Amino acid sequence: MKNNQTEPGRSVSGKRLAVGYARVSTKRQGDQGISLEAQKTAIREFAEHAEYELIEVFEEAASAMGMQSIGRRHQLIKALEMAKQNHAVLIVWDWSRLSRDAAFSAQVLKYLPALDHVICAAEGTNLKRASDHAVLRHAQEKGEKISQRTKQGMAQKKADGAIFGNPEMGSRVCKLGTQAWREKTDVLVQKIAAVLRNMEDPHVVSYSEIANILNGQGIFTQRGNPWNKSRVRQPTKRARELLIVEAQKANPLYGAF
Repeated sequence: MKNNQTEPGRSVSGKRLAVGYARVSTKRQGDQGISLEAQKTAIREFAEHAEYELIEVFEEAASAMGMQSIGRRHQLIKALEMAKQNHAVLIVWDWSRLSRDAAFSAQVLKYLPALDHVICAAEGTNLKRASDHAVLRHAQEKGEKISQRTKQGMAQKKADGAIFGNPEMGSRVCKLGTQAWREKTDVLVQKIAAVLRNMEDPHVVSYSEIANILNGQGIFTQRGNPWNKSRVRQPTKRARELLIVEAQKANPLYGAF
């Protein structure tokens, strides 16, 4: 029977119920544990500060590419089923942890009554709003391009006679890694820009204050480390540049006086 309840269930204490889900793409990432632990910590912090009672946090190492990837992600299915049974919301760190396919929301609705029962801790938004703003489509496009470039690079290396696992793989694969790192940096800058937009004057807040705010919201460096004044300086400069460009597009006279 389809769950028709549109409001999340509540615990005895009156808090809204939630189930967490964390994902990495490969088993190696899962074994290393850094990304998974960072996601789970952020989910717990978000649940606590947003006043959700977290029933359980599920985790797994699996690909999120393709609308049907849910069939291979047994822990996600368990998380969705638990959320359904308890009329709870599902909390993920960001949309790419849930899926890189824009049509994935149809799969979610087989378990949950509405898209707003999936919450993204990184943005503080629900799946319906994310879909409306094409966030999932962006993640899908990015995932497809990364996958395509990686496959092309690997195929070219094979054609060149490379033996994978050998130190002689050369600089081309390294360049692919560098590009992926840059793309992750761009995503992080966007997240910092989103935090700055909520400030009265984002251009005068100190780097130390910004570092504290990011750490408090569970937004960490690419290596999963907490921010400090030194680490946050460069990405904050880039985020502020984005805000200036946005303001100039909205008002051509911005900064002219």
